[in-house]
Amino acid sequence: MNKNREKNMQGSRNKIVIVVAVLGAVVSALVSVLVMSEFIIIGMIADPNTVAGYYFGSETMLFHGGWKYQSSSVYAWTAFVEGIFLWAVTTLLVWSARKRSLKGVITGYLMVLVWYAGIWWQVI
Repeated sequence: MNKNREKNMQGSRNKIVIVVAVLGAVVSALVSVLVMSEFIIIGMIADPNTVAGYYFGSETMLFHGGWKYQSSSVYAWTAFVEGIFLWAVTTLLVWSARKRSLKGVITGYLMVLVWYAGIWWQVI
């Protein structure tokens, strides 16, 4: 009787790990695509009218957005790095879902937490 209960608990835990990992991977992938689109629009295409609309270097943008708004190139490269980082988190979460690894899921979520906490406090 105990073996069946343990098996059911393990199966439930695996399902939760998969769902949480897949949800995190989907959100991370979507945000990665959005951030990388900023890199493409500001860094690669660099239409002067679009770039001018961001007011890079202005006191207001630096106050509200932080150091990444110093110039269009700084903004584009920070978007690129953030996009690559989020894609790595997506890969980790997909791998964790396939392997049913709770440690991998926790690591992925902690990576995102530390990354955005660093951005919030303007460390990263």
